[in-house]
Amino acid sequence: MRSLTLADLSRKEKLALDLFMNQGVTFTVYFENEGIERIFPFNIIPRIVQAAEWSHIESGIKQRLKALNLFIKDVYNDQRIIKERIVPADLIVSCPHYTREVAGIQVPHDIYVHIAGIDLIRDADGTYYVLEDNLRTPSGVSYMLEMRFSVMDYDLKNQADIPGWRNLLLCLSGYEMYLKRYRGGFQGKNVADMAILNPEFPQSVLYCLQRIDQIINALSHENIGGTPQPQKQIGRLHAKVQYLEMDGFSDAQLKAFLLDTKNDFFQLSNTLGKTYFAYQ
Repeated sequence: MRSLTLADLSRKEKLALDLFMNQGVTFTVYFENEGIERIFPFNIIPRIVQAAEWSHIESGIKQRLKALNLFIKDVYNDQRIIKERIVPADLIVSCPHYTREVAGIQVPHDIYVHIAGIDLIRDADGTYYVLEDNLRTPSGVSYMLEMRFSVMDYDLKNQADIPGWRNLLLCLSGYEMYLKRYRGGFQGKNVADMAILNPEFPQSVLYCLQRIDQIINALSHENIGGTPQPQKQIGRLHAKVQYLEMDGFSDAQLKAFLLDTKNDFFQLSNTLGKTYFAYQ
């Protein structure tokens, strides 16, 4: 690290942040009901926590998660915490995320909290405190699972298995972002809006068009003069998708639009192939 200059560190940090944005490694900040995706805070120089200090933090978090898991189990089963008047009943039943249909259902191994995001802060005196507990769908859950896959005994070197893991992670990422964006049950129009128009979702049509446009622009400036045919097609397709109003769409109209857009993408793919990948 001593051999790196300040310019080297700045360049590496920019590369990392660009990678995070391109891969959708973001979290949502809520302000006046408007979701804004931001890149996870990241420092290329890791913060070193001594073993003894981490052992204290780890044991505290485990104890905390065990208590939170038992609390959820009790709320949906015996409700002793309510009967003994430790927590008022109306505080629980009035919560918008309290799901009455789950009451009495026995879950495997009594595990209600599968993945938790515990936000820690450090005071001026060096003491760690818990800022908040995220138990429902913590930001970045798909990336935590991706890290877990890399250290478990799964054979990720098997090329046949990689698409399956990738699809699972993309689904989790989309599910997580859907919950953060709409905060409700699944509705067809919301799912369509997510898959087509959400520019923050790396697998949406609009996001993909924006990324293709950025790459083609870079290639054009380096190798091709003027405005090549792919950029014209991308511009027309981008405008068609970006200004789509789905509010008045019927299911049949939405299906027709998706089919038409799929055909446009096929044409764009052929044009890109002829322009940039044709061998002489």
